[in-house]
Amino acid sequence: MKCTVVPGKYFKQNGFTLLELLIAIALFSIVSIAAFRLFDTVANTKQATEKSLTRINQLQRALLIIEKDLSQITPRPIRNELGDKQPAFIANKDGFLIEFSKAGWRNPSYAKRSNIQRVAYIFEASDGQLIRQYWLALDRPGEIKPKQQVLIEKLQNVSVRFLDQDRKWKTEWSTPASSQQVQGLPGGGQKQDPNKKVPLGIEITLTDPRYGQVNKIIMGITIPQPDQQGSSNTQGLPKPPQT
Repeated sequence: MKCTVVPGKYFKQNGFTLLELLIAIALFSIVSIAAFRLFDTVANTKQATEKSLTRINQLQRALLIIEKDLSQITPRPIRNELGDKQPAFIANKDGFLIEFSKAGWRNPSYAKRSNIQRVAYIFEASDGQLIRQYWLALDRPGEIKPKQQVLIEKLQNVSVRFLDQDRKWKTEWSTPASSQQVQGLPGGGQKQDPNKKVPLGIEITLTDPRYGQVNKIIMGITIPQPDQQGSSNTQGLPKPPQT
């Protein structure tokens, strides 16, 4: 078979040149990289937002439980495992940040127990855990192990301040050694059991690595009953200084 070439006639080629292909590949690469970076940025932003919201929810939940406990503190001393009388409210003792008696322990099953519960808070600095402990019996005959609940982890610090009966904020809490006039209790001005002394207010501060110091102030924990004239000495509580 012979191939005949007709002089003076040219055949048109359909397709791209090498330069055109290189330019198209370069443009496609640029668009792909930009799209990938945009997708990666959106994904990272979503992940950071979810992580931030999760942490905020953890802090809010912990503070809600703390507020519920502290707002129901009641001046009820207890007996420990050795039968010794313990104050209604204790701070910075036996490894506990605070330990206290609180009312409002619901009893839907009508078990034979008090509606007052003994609660303690512990801060484990090694892993940043804030732990809530509670006992199933208010007065603890024998060895009764408390139940534990980890409220939040990865905290840098937890600190507590107390509003005493002199309307002053203090970082330490002490119980009078003997019976004396304990202000802030029902019937204030009369001799009361010093073991029933509880603070008028509490400020708890959680130090978070991301959000810094997050504090909660619970005021009016112990509200004096009005006297016969209908007056009350609940007025005049100072506002805590800004930290």
